[in-house]
Amino acid sequence: MFGSGLLLVTFSLSACGMMAGMMGMGDKWHAMLNMDEVMDEEGMNVQKIMAKRTEEEQKAFARGRDLFNDVSLGKNGQSCNSCHAGGGASSASAKVVATGMTRQIASLKGAAARYPKYDPASHSVITLKMRDNNCIRLYMDGSPLALDGWDSSSLEQYVKSFSNGSQVAAGSGR
Repeated sequence: MFGSGLLLVTFSLSACGMMAGMMGMGDKWHAMLNMDEVMDEEGMNVQKIMAKRTEEEQKAFARGRDLFNDVSLGKNGQSCNSCHAGGGASSASAKVVATGMTRQIASLKGAAARYPKYDPASHSVITLKMRDNNCIRLYMDGSPLALDGWDSSSLEQYVKSFSNGSQVAAGSGR
């Protein structure tokens, strides 16, 4: 009897974890607190889960788009769109704040498919969120976003949208 109870608890936590991933929530505890939003008399309602996920993704995408165009992320009047003109579809050149040097900035098309990857400058593997923060600091003279925060996740989702349909090649390219 004890064993079956343990199995039920394990299954419930696994279901919460699965739901957390499907809903784009960060942790299992948050998912457990929100289970009533996607449950009905028969258990988990997949349509409610997908509707909630879609709603949250739309909010995150809109917030990411706003951040991408927000000059207040930095101190020099630049936005992500200043360097990645046309919403990331084309390339441009930009000045590195710390050095004053100008360098070519690549298009964001397909960029997210190359992360995570090794960054020789930091001698570490970096994620797309970390790359976003590097751009905010180096090209916009701004403060980095909290990597586990809503804004960082939203900006990441928007930047990822330029890679839809791209072949995943983590660790390659610029």
